[in-house]
Parts: sequence; structure tokens; C-alpha cells
Amino acid sequence: MARKLWLTVVLFAGCKNALLGQWEGECAVKVGQEVRTHSLEIEIDNVEKQDLDGTGQLIEDRSGDNLDDRVHDGTLQGSRDKKHVSITLTFEAEDLVLEGNRAGKTIKGDCELGSNKGDFEIDRVD
Repeated sequence: MARKLWLTVVLFAGCKNALLGQWEGECAVKVGQEVRTHSLEIEIDNVEKQDLDGTGQLIEDRSGDNLDDRVHDGTLQGSRDKKHVSITLTFEAEDLVLEGNRAGKTIKGDCELGSNKGDFEIDRVD
């Protein structure tokens, strides 16, 4: 009986969804002629079938303007289809949309912040 219970625990422990957890990376968008790189911190805390939920932060590096970084907290909603991942982070002022593909512990693809477009890459950190 103890062997069956242990086997069941091992099987369910391996079922954790690969998208759950903390992700960090960058989104680089073109604003006029300038490319602005923003840091991203994302927590995907619920995966229900194809739907994703969580929270996220967009951190604007404003050191070039001699200002403190600006941190934007937002909510995350998204979806997945096999390796393709769509994420929308909703902030007070505007949304950040990430459309990419997951390969192992990395998701990379296109990002759109307001009307500015660019590329992103995030890596799983836990």
C-alpha cells in the first residue's frame, strides 16, 4: 500500500504546469527613433485549461534621464496553445501585450506597449 501511495505522489508532483511560477526578462520597444528596454517580472499563478492568470511588473529604466526607475504593477491574463503563449499585462495607463513561443524555460516573441512595438524575452526563475 505504501508503494502505491508513493508512486501516486511522484506522478502528481511531476504534473506541475510548465508556465506556473516567476518569469523575468525584458521588452525592448521602439519609441520614435529610440529603443527603450523595460524590465519585466511576471508571476503566473493559475493555469486553467488554456487560460493564464497572474500579476506582473514593468520597470522603466529612467537612469538616462537622471530619474528613479518607474515601476508599474499590473494584472495578467493570457492563453496558451501548445508552445504559443499570449499574455496581456494591464496597467493603469496602458496594456503590454506579449505574443511568443515557449522553448524550455524561455518565452520570446513580439511585444506591444501601447502603440509601440518590439521584442521580448523572459526566462523562468523558479
